[in-house]
Amino acid sequence: MHIQTGPAPNLTHGRHPHDCGHGRRPKPAAQSNPRTSCAGADRHITTGRNRVSGTYGLEHDGQSAEIAGQVIVGRMLGARDAEAAHAAARRMIEWAVVAGAVFGLAMLALIDVLPRAFTGDEEVVDRAREIWPLFALMQPANGAVFALDGILIGAGDTRFLMYGMLAAALGVFVPVALLSLALDLGIVGVWAGLVGLIAVRLGTCAWRFSGRRWALVGAPPS
Repeated sequence: MHIQTGPAPNLTHGRHPHDCGHGRRPKPAAQSNPRTSCAGADRHITTGRNRVSGTYGLEHDGQSAEIAGQVIVGRMLGARDAEAAHAAARRMIEWAVVAGAVFGLAMLALIDVLPRAFTGDEEVVDRAREIWPLFALMQPANGAVFALDGILIGAGDTRFLMYGMLAAALGVFVPVALLSLALDLGIVGVWAGLVGLIAVRLGTCAWRFSGRRWALVGAPPS
């Protein structure tokens, strides 16, 4: 057997090493303008960051009511005092609705101020104005839903919450979101779906709360 030890044969036959064949070189990939690409990415990141920053405070307050409901209701039901648990839960719902109404009114009054506290981008500000009335007017319902979530979680009624959320999401939000996409309603259509989702969740949770099937002591709710 003969093994060639010399330099590797030139297989390009005189063509440029980067030829694709037929004597043509491959065209360089199209290069985007770094400034344009970075500017577009920055706009998307800024928009998302502002949206998260603007809603975090309200969501944090709602979660506070939810956690309080879990602790207080769980403790009272554990002490076998269903009446006290119901009374405390009702007070939490009332306070959550009042707090949501105060936030909502403040948001409506500051519609031209609050968005600019998070961004100087006029396009983002205009988008915020489009959804701001929906965002503000849903705050009392948000407060009630957060409180009811905490109450029912504290009572161990998580199965009902799961089915209620599925019904609200699949029965209302997803259809409205798809319809808004088909009709090109944009972010307003998506937020209309969110309002519908909150409305259904408020109705189902309020129905469960009023029936008192959740206020069981010594056994998980059915």
